[in-house]
Amino acid sequence: MDSTILHRAAIALCATALCACGGGGGGGGSVSVTTGVFSLNVTDAAVDDAERVLVQFTGVEVKPRQGSAIEIPLEGESQTCQDLLDDIEPSPTPEGSAAIRCIDLLALEGTGSASLLRGEELEAGTYNWVRLFVDAERGVMDSIIVLEDGSEESLYVPSGGQSGLKLNSQFTILAGGRHDFIIDFDLRKSVNNPKGFPDYRLKPSLRLINMAESGNIVGTVDQSLLIADDCSGDTNDGDGFAVYIYEGADAVIDEEGSGNPPLTSASVRLNNGSALWEYNVGYLAPGDYSVAFTCQAADDDPEEPDNGITLIESSDSPTNVVADQDSTVDFP
Repeated sequence: MDSTILHRAAIALCATALCACGGGGGGGGSVSVTTGVFSLNVTDAAVDDAERVLVQFTGVEVKPRQGSAIEIPLEGESQTCQDLLDDIEPSPTPEGSAAIRCIDLLALEGTGSASLLRGEELEAGTYNWVRLFVDAERGVMDSIIVLEDGSEESLYVPSGGQSGLKLNSQFTILAGGRHDFIIDFDLRKSVNNPKGFPDYRLKPSLRLINMAESGNIVGTVDQSLLIADDCSGDTNDGDGFAVYIYEGADAVIDEEGSGNPPLTSASVRLNNGSALWEYNVGYLAPGDYSVAFTCQAADDDPEEPDNGITLIESSDSPTNVVADQDSTVDFP
């Protein structure tokens, strides 16, 4: 049997039987709690010019500081991205196989998220990295992007099929603790259409966030900023309007492809109920942030250092983010 499966089974048995895992001998023996519970979700910062960004996940791997990496296949029913597009319901996963889970990242902007792992038991300690296993081969309709005209293209992750998507971000599991983490896919930085290739490329810019230690930045944008002379955004669907978030109170405000790109971003959308143009940036670590708006986001190529993008910093910027709270930054 696979050593990883044996390792995980031993942990589960220990927790169920309340045995003294690794405990010393004698007497009635007190219980030694040596594991914590790990859950992992995904979210995204949106991108223009696409209706859906579908990524096909199969598993997660984590690396303890001491010892070998632990591979965790997804569990539950399976649904490929093509099945999702064809409205085919999830089906039972064959015994002994990892589940296939297709997630529409574009549906998770702001504080939305989707679950990959729930209640996974891990040994307490420090972990050096986390890796996501995805199906995203060149020329294969496994992971898929649906463009605004309704056409569907293969979404290719360089080396994704072989090495997955690795985040070199440390995290800690406390004995007896419950830990909810989220991985942010910043699609505005990540999705592009390389010249000479039929596929779209997803080269993710990923952040690992502890959900218990994160807050949000929310706000509105005055409509006058959306119709300025240099704007290329579309007030019919909101494409091209974005708020960029930078770490630090004195951050250098610059565009995506520059030497000072934003940490993350959010689209600005019309709230039909309030008639206000609003944005919501979720899952930010506590601290100071600078906040800027652009009505030329669709022209901001993350592969180019200078696209001549105009960025307007809010008079409410910088702002301080506090865990489990909303910080409001409006424009103007």
